[in-house]
Amino acid sequence: MKKYIYILFLSVLFYQNNLTAQSPINVIITNECDVVSGSYLFNGLVNGKNSYTHTFNDILNDMGNSLVVGVGFDNIKWVIYLDGDLTDFGFSNSEVPSGVLPPSTGWVPVDANCNSKGTMTIEQSLSTIDIEGFNNKTLIFPNPSMSFITIQNKESSSESFEYKIVDFTGRNVKSGNSKFNQKIDIESLKNGNYIIQIETDKGEKLIEKLIKN
Repeated sequence: MKKYIYILFLSVLFYQNNLTAQSPINVIITNECDVVSGSYLFNGLVNGKNSYTHTFNDILNDMGNSLVVGVGFDNIKWVIYLDGDLTDFGFSNSEVPSGVLPPSTGWVPVDANCNSKGTMTIEQSLSTIDIEGFNNKTLIFPNPSMSFITIQNKESSSESFEYKIVDFTGRNVKSGNSKFNQKIDIESLKNGNYIIQIETDKGEKLIEKLIKN
C-alpha cells in the first residue's frame, strides 16, 4: 500500500508541473447536445484522472440553477455528467489512456438525450493563464502544519480564491473560499499527505502537496 501511495504521489507531482495536463479542454458535440459544447476548465483529480467542468449560466437544471457539466473518469470509463453526479449523461468512452487526460475520440452516445448521429470529440487547448508564473509567486506555509495554513501571493494581498483539499484516493476532505494571507484551519484533518488545489477568480490555478502533522 505504501509503495502504491508513493507512486501515486510522484504521478501527481509530475503533472502538477505539466501545463498541458492542467490546460482547458475543448468539448465539441454535434446535434442535440451541442448546447454543452465549450471550453471545460481543469477541476482537479478524480479517481486518479483529470476532471473538467463548465458552468452554463444560460441553461438551467431541474432546480432552476445554472447547469454544471463535467467530464471525468468514473473508475471504469470516461463520462460526461451533470451537476457533480459522476454518471453517464450524453456520452461515454471506455478507452482509458495511460495518462491523466481524457481520450479525444471514441465518445459514444449513451441515452436518448443525444441523437445517435451526434458526435463528441475533445481537443486539448493551451491555457492563456501563466500557470508557472502564478505558481512561482504563490506560497503555502507552514507546510507541514499541525493546525493552520496561510496562502500568500507576492502580487496580491486580498484576492479571493476557492480551495479544495483531497487525499490520495481523490476524496475531497475539505473545501471552501478564502483570501490570500488569511488562515485556513486544517486541524480536523488526519495526519498525512494531501493535495491542495486553489483557483482564483481570474482562473489562476495551483496544486501543491500539503502535509498535516
